[in-house]
Amino acid sequence: MSESMTGHGERLRVLRALQLCLDNTVEVMSVVAQSTDDDSAVAALKVRFGFDDLQARAVLAMQIRRFSATENAQLKREIAELEAALK
Repeated sequence: MSESMTGHGERLRVLRALQLCLDNTVEVMSVVAQSTDDDSAVAALKVRFGFDDLQARAVLAMQIRRFSATENAQLKREIAELEAALK
């Protein structure tokens, strides 16, 4: 697989985690709120949602503005574009 395709696959993995976060906002917030620090939040997200380290850290670093309808639509669009590029 080319570097570009590898990069697309990694980006797609992260975007899917962010989308799952948007689809489960209350649960994600609860998991993070119950954590004592960043490392425990990452560990809890990995256990609860099956994320790898990169995905869990991306979710934890997510900005609140990503929860807007426009940002959510943009995220879905980028996921679809990357999925098409990887086929």
